[in-house]
Amino acid sequence: NLIVGKEMTARSNFGCALHYYEQGILFIGRGGWLDDGVTIHHQLCLDLYEGAADASLAVRNDSLVKYYTEVIFQNVPFEDSLPAWITLMTSLESSGQHKRILDTGLTLIQRLNIDVPKPQPSPVELMKTMSTTIQLMSNFDVDRIATSHSADRCKRNSFKIFIRTLVAAFSLS
Repeated sequence: NLIVGKEMTARSNFGCALHYYEQGILFIGRGGWLDDGVTIHHQLCLDLYEGAADASLAVRNDSLVKYYTEVIFQNVPFEDSLPAWITLMTSLESSGQHKRILDTGLTLIQRLNIDVPKPQPSPVELMKTMSTTIQLMSNFDVDRIATSHSADRCKRNSFKIFIRTLVAAFSLS
């Protein structure tokens, strides 16, 4: 089911992909996340749930995105959950929940041990800082940075979270 789900995703048939991811999830059941020394399906579960969340995002089913990402958050270490956080933030963006994206992004940035200055800057200071950041970032291709083979997965995902948080901040200003 995972292989066919990925194939349907590659063909942009997200409704069909979601069906296959869900069938794989049903087949393995909730016990697939457990590592009992006999059955280790943890990575398979993560792949199925990430696929289901991404396909749910593509078919604009925000409640399923929330469900699948919540299951991931409950079952994997924080760094392994970053792609699911990105999917959830993208879902929130499509429904215009910029304040929630900003709050979520700032919390994630802090959990990643990236220093966030306190107290909160004034809107003018925030806009000045964001303008400077955008000027500096204009020298870089975001897609190239986010997919660079020299950057590890955690750094790429942290960068994507930062970008979504920055966009949400601009949307609120």
